[in-house]
Amino acid sequence: GFWFDVRDWSPDGKKLAGGRMVANAGFGVALYSLGSKTYELLNDGGDSPRFLPDGRRLLFHQKSAVWLIDSVSRKVHQVLPPASDSQLVHFAVTRDGRSIYGLQELSESDIWEATLK
Repeated sequence: GFWFDVRDWSPDGKKLAGGRMVANAGFGVALYSLGSKTYELLNDGGDSPRFLPDGRRLLFHQKSAVWLIDSVSRKVHQVLPPASDSQLVHFAVTRDGRSIYGLQELSESDIWEATLK
């Protein structure tokens, strides 16, 4: 009854992290356990989760910001706020979990005025 868009393997290889989407109701960060073949929904928003090296915490993308969620406590906090002049399209985490790389789409426009003779 939902889509599961896999984005990352856990460091121990036992779980998959992904975005879960239900009939255009939005995404949520979810885990799939390969051993028990069950899904665990961590929140009701966000997409593109990436495991940190500890295997417990994940980063995810929501509303042009990057957030951190603890898969046990489910506590969430923002680690990279959205930029006012662009939209975050994609992000990646280094293997050691110490750096985040982001791809942002910049929308810029100019207004010109001309007097026609």
